Amino acid sequence: MSRLQEYEAYLERVRATGSRVITVTMPCCSKQLDVHVPNGKAHEWTSLMECPHCGTFWMSRKKHSVVGLGRPSPEVEGAVERHVLVSEKKVTA
Repeated sequence: MSRLQEYEAYLERVRATGSRVITVTMPCCSKQLDVHVPNGKAHEWTSLMECPHCGTFWMSRKKHSVVGLGRPSPEVEGAVERHVLVSEKKVTA
């Protein structure tokens, strides 16, 4: 099973529980990705995540409708690349 197939199977289980999933465009490969985020607006999750499309690792901060990503910059030594991704579709949960 590929990394993307494993991720899609995980999201299927997440959706089955009624959890919130938003769609963002990943800065590493410009592909859309559905991401599991907290249902509650006051909650925040922080974790290491891997883009299932290209394999890039990111530190992520997930909120109700926003995903913040950061990683060491591949171009500038000592710099951090940061992105704030906002949900591209209206998602209910």
